[in-house]
Amino acid sequence: MRRIKVAYFTDIPGMGGGETSLLNQLIALRQHPEIVTVLFCPEGDLAKHARTVGIDTRIVTLLPFGYTTLRGLLAFLGNGLKVSWVVKRHRVTILHVESASACYCSLLAGFSRCASLYVTYHGFWRRDRRLVSLLVSKVVRKVFVVSKHLIDEAADVFGAAKVQHLDLSLSPGFCETETAPPSHTRRRLGLPENGQLILQVARYQEIKGQERLLMAFETGRLRGAFTNTALVFAGDVMAGSEDAAHAYYRKVREHAERSPCRSDIYFLPFQTKVQNLMMAADVIVVPSEYESFGMVVIETMALGRPVIATNRGGPAEIITDGQDGFLFSPNDIETLISAMRRILEFPEVAARLAACAAQTARARYLPAVRTQILLDNYRKTV
Repeated sequence: MRRIKVAYFTDIPGMGGGETSLLNQLIALRQHPEIVTVLFCPEGDLAKHARTVGIDTRIVTLLPFGYTTLRGLLAFLGNGLKVSWVVKRHRVTILHVESASACYCSLLAGFSRCASLYVTYHGFWRRDRRLVSLLVSKVVRKVFVVSKHLIDEAADVFGAAKVQHLDLSLSPGFCETETAPPSHTRRRLGLPENGQLILQVARYQEIKGQERLLMAFETGRLRGAFTNTALVFAGDVMAGSEDAAHAYYRKVREHAERSPCRSDIYFLPFQTKVQNLMMAADVIVVPSEYESFGMVVIETMALGRPVIATNRGGPAEIITDGQDGFLFSPNDIETLISAMRRILEFPEVAARLAACAAQTARARYLPAVRTQILLDNYRKTV
């Protein structure tokens, strides 16, 4: 059997939904002996968690680069040489990049045929750099977009013939992982052992909408709803984030400290075993302005927990509103409040949504389908 060495490469050091899905994929590929994987990434939470689950991880740090100054261009070329050298040194067959910067810096490796270049497209690429986009479209072999709404956007960068929709997936065994009793989890994390919990799991960034959820909780409480209910935010500012993310985190914390509901608002750090916290919550809310996919959505559904999410991007493709979750428009706080009340005040609604959610997630987002499609493409390369 010919073995294929695949290097997954990102310039992002922290842990978000895309990085969680990347670890999920690396774990799933370990079940196929013909594939040997290695993760190239900066030092940080991603590298730490990858090592924890036994993934071969090598540290590669890119210099800040650009195309409009000599210094930026030299840094770009230096990054390209570094990636090409690492690929040759580790005898990589396929280089699968997970971010725009990683892709740009892998162009030299692709041009020199050090490795075949694949891309997972999560969106947020600058399409105004036409020259770079032209080079990318020539070198990249295949692009996997994580949601259908990204297909046209990716086709504009890479060309329609190279683009394929491929949902992200859960990690192997995610649904079977034994979780602690909810009361134990609440006690361990310093949360109320009685009453109901509304939970958001996300990094701090304005697009993630923590303040939107906080406002909905306050408004509902003023109207007599959400009594004996706590609001829990779990997550951190991702390593390497811009100053705006830190400023937003401070804004949310200051809002909570001034809130009349402040005694019922809790902040937790990033959770390594998020299943425990999700199982201890009564509803998980994803109030983002936009999600390219929505890993938290499918994780919540797979665990059989009720989920509410905005109807922008991936969640609108995952959730059937009123059947396996609720959707709302980002600026429609009234609908968000109503959805939370329906789940918290009507146990039969929560149970129906949760049962349908588990069925949807386990039918569509288990790792076997995604892994098989990737394997089929990798085999064609060699």
